[in-house]
Amino acid sequence: MSPRIKYLLIGLLVMMIVIFVVNQLWSNFVGGPLEYQDRLQNRLLDQIQSTKNKINRDKRAQRRLGTWRDRSLPADVQAARTLYQGWLHELTERVGLEKRFVDSGTPISGKGYQILPFTVRGIGSMDQFTHLLFDFYQAPHLHRIRTMAIVPIAGGSRLDLSLAIDALVVNGCRQRDQLPTGRADVLAANDLLAYRVISDRNLFGQNPQAEIAQHTILTAVVVVDRETEAWFTNQIEGKNLKLRVGDSLQAGWFEGTVVRIDEYDVILESAGQRWLLTKGDCLTDAVALPPEY
Repeated sequence: MSPRIKYLLIGLLVMMIVIFVVNQLWSNFVGGPLEYQDRLQNRLLDQIQSTKNKINRDKRAQRRLGTWRDRSLPADVQAARTLYQGWLHELTERVGLEKRFVDSGTPISGKGYQILPFTVRGIGSMDQFTHLLFDFYQAPHLHRIRTMAIVPIAGGSRLDLSLAIDALVVNGCRQRDQLPTGRADVLAANDLLAYRVISDRNLFGQNPQAEIAQHTILTAVVVVDRETEAWFTNQIEGKNLKLRVGDSLQAGWFEGTVVRIDEYDVILESAGQRWLLTKGDCLTDAVALPPEY
């Protein structure tokens, strides 16, 4: 081996050693600490975000607690029991239930609240039951229906109802000797008529109106004079309906308007809600659409 090649090899070896040493020094004194600082910074940022999330949750909980206190029954448990039981009596009388019965149970203590259990029984129509539920959930009280038993009688035209209700007294509530006033905005619609469809369908008995809706079928979608039509067949009454966009449809309990006709589907609007029907479906097969449709 010539001296020149030998010197080149020695120089290359020295260069590799220098690069290795520099790399180790960088890793130990620069790269390593920087990587550690990055990890520490990320951990601190995660802790800061976690703390912010906890603070936001606590703020939301405080707002909810304030709302719950506004809707709570009065702080005096005996007064709350008497007042709320009286309200339930008024509710069942207002909707016209027969054989009304309202009773209260022993309060149950929880952490920061007390549960007052009540039982409501009565006999009424689906219309009256719908009215009762509407008024119950429109009330501002902090309450809920825990269980519900419905037994159809008289061929389904009447219902034997039994409700188990929980009402809450929240510690620190603002009411002292009266129930909260106002209205709870928890229902999708503020008009009882919007829920008429429930009673019209009569889920517990044979209702001619329900039969008509069940046997009114979207049989075809056709184009006539360059206008698309949806053809419905009322099998019970033997009627054929040829409707265009904007036309009204009434079949049994269903009252609505045709708002869109596609190749295989039709969208109907009834009481502010849009419903999708596919060719071959009856009205009771309609699927509720989200608000954006």
